[in-house]
Amino acid sequence: MINRIVMLTLYLLMIGSAAAQRASLVPPQTVADVEFEVRSANLAMIQPGAANAAVPTARFSIAMTNRGKSSIGLVIEAKPSGGSTDTGLDFNSFNHNLARGLYACDDCRVVPESLWVVLQPGQTNNVLVPFIARGSTDRKHGRAETMDLTLVLLVKEGGGATTRVPLSWADIPITNEIK
Repeated sequence: MINRIVMLTLYLLMIGSAAAQRASLVPPQTVADVEFEVRSANLAMIQPGAANAAVPTARFSIAMTNRGKSSIGLVIEAKPSGGSTDTGLDFNSFNHNLARGLYACDDCRVVPESLWVVLQPGQTNNVLVPFIARGSTDRKHGRAETMDLTLVLLVKEGGGATTRVPLSWADIPITNEIK
């Protein structure tokens, strides 16, 4: 009987820690009443486009929740956004082919209305934000365990003026599939 109780306790502890990890890998950040929560981070060799060879790709699953009282439009500014692993692999090119739910502009002086993702008050969107690394991949990157991520967002609240806002996370635990 005691063995069953011990096993059940261990099982519940494992489920609890797994659920906590699914919820958020690092503390969430709030900008302009939008909460950003990194739910998963993955590093793999993926083809960025039709005729291209596989390149290192970092993918972040992020939940965005509008905690404010008005609608908020969001766009990623692709050029200054990016990330790097604890082994020194830099991800500085936004991968438009893999992105889901949040768009990026390359030249953000004039952002087309079709790129803005609008969150209504209380709305949550789960988005996939991918970056690729250019150049050769050293074998040491197969041992990467964490990543840093910086997103530069353009935020438009309630149809007002556009504001440029940086978000930054350090030491995000990753699932590394690079061998």
